Amino acid sequence: MQACGIAPIVPQITPRCHIVGVMAFYTQHEAALRAMPYPLKLQRLAEQAVVIASFFEHDIATWNSEFEEPICNIACQGSTRAEAQSKLLAVLRTLGTEICL
Repeated sequence: MQACGIAPIVPQITPRCHIVGVMAFYTQHEAALRAMPYPLKLQRLAEQAVVIASFFEHDIATWNSEFEEPICNIACQGSTRAEAQSKLLAVLRTLGTEICL
């Protein structure tokens, strides 16, 4: 329809929540992630619904710097973007890492 000049009608939806996260890469975050008990602390926090965590590499021994691939995603949810961001920063400080600071 856009090819004919008819613009789509997109409903304005208010977000139910905001999610702010960081994707950790081997070349950028290896030292920080090796310094903390990875992935045990993150798994515990995910089970408690403190963070949303996606793990791509569970075993530190298999980390390979040959290719730039993500190791994990770490995110927090909040009612506002600022709340989600402050939660994420607090979690990263608690874990003892400065991944996105």
